[in-house]
Amino acid sequence: MRDELTTFSQNIKTYMEYYQLTQTDLADRLDVAQAAVSKWIRGVAFPRIGKIDEMCTLFHCSRSDLIERQQSPETISRKILMNNLLAKIDTLNDAGLEKLISTIDDLSERFLR
Repeated sequence: MRDELTTFSQNIKTYMEYYQLTQTDLADRLDVAQAAVSKWIRGVAFPRIGKIDEMCTLFHCSRSDLIERQQSPETISRKILMNNLLAKIDTLNDAGLEKLISTIDDLSERFLR
């Protein structure tokens, strides 16, 4: 249990840093006491599953990203960028998707050489 608390603590700190959130900011967004966030960050306690799910929505990640493995700032940054890209792709119609693929092909030729 101690390892899981430590992993969660490190991950939440990394996500908070990426999003430039203070403990008070996170507490306000999750509608919890700042003391609760402090306990999570210090590795003293886990939040309830509903609060973990709210954090996943806020941080654009999965439960396993918060709980199961430590995430480096670089990994988190890349995952967030990819999730944002996928969300935008989901809004495109077929013509937009075809244009995007063509643009990616052009960029690949320029930058992958």
